Amino acid sequence: MSEFEYIFTHSSPTFWMRPEMHVQKGKLLASAKRTVEAVNEFEMALKDNPKYLEAHVALSDLYKNTGQPSKSITALEQALQLAPNNKALQRRYNELTGKVFTPPPPPPTTVEQIAPTPPAPIPVEQAAAVSGVNSTTTQPVPASSPVPASSLVPASSPVVVPEKIGTPSNPYCRFCPPEE
Repeated sequence: MSEFEYIFTHSSPTFWMRPEMHVQKGKLLASAKRTVEAVNEFEMALKDNPKYLEAHVALSDLYKNTGQPSKSITALEQALQLAPNNKALQRRYNELTGKVFTPPPPPPTTVEQIAPTPPAPIPVEQAAAVSGVNSTTTQPVPASSPVPASSLVPASSPVVVPEKIGTPSNPYCRFCPPEE
């Protein structure tokens, strides 16, 4: 046990293996019939990482082995909320309850959450000024033909033209040695 305490006192609270160490210590305590301490270790693992499935499973097993099936089912349901397609968790849940786990439906989402509104389009003249295109050489679109929405340029995305390699402002090629 002192090895676990050494790790907990000498490691960062954000150390990625902390939840696993708590689970292993909890399993060791459970095998020594120190149930309350084992539950505390599993809960500390879940406090460090609430999505750590192994801690949920170990807690469920502990509750099952100590004759607390309702708490065991609750721990399994929490694990199944995180991984509803996990076959091992589904099998355990079926063994305990005789039922198939069905997760609750996700909260409804609105159209605004799925697709935010695009930025407003800007006029062609302004887009040409931003991009550096000479608008005098472009052909105007006849007024009788409708302009498709896909041809409008959004206001928030300026047109960026990449520099050509070998120009005075960018004379370097990644394959050529530097000139001396």
